[in-house]
Amino acid sequence: MLPAACVAAAGVAADAAVSLTAALNPDNGDKTLADANKKALQDGRAKIQEAMKALQAARADIKAVVDGIKALKLEASASTTISVQ
Repeated sequence: MLPAACVAAAGVAADAAVSLTAALNPDNGDKTLADANKKALQDGRAKIQEAMKALQAARADIKAVVDGIKALKLEASASTTISVQ
């Protein structure tokens, strides 16, 4: 996957985590609601982990590109000439 796609996938996963956890409600001792909140938090955590993996993949891909460019050992030079008449 291209780095940009990895970053986009991470954003989608992070947004999903926010959506999953945004609707949490105080359980006030209600076991059913507490279980639903726990499930939402676990699902949100899984989405954050998914986003982290996507970002790590993007970073690895970018590092490979940078290392490849460094391996080319390109040299550049520039010169200018100015003449006044």
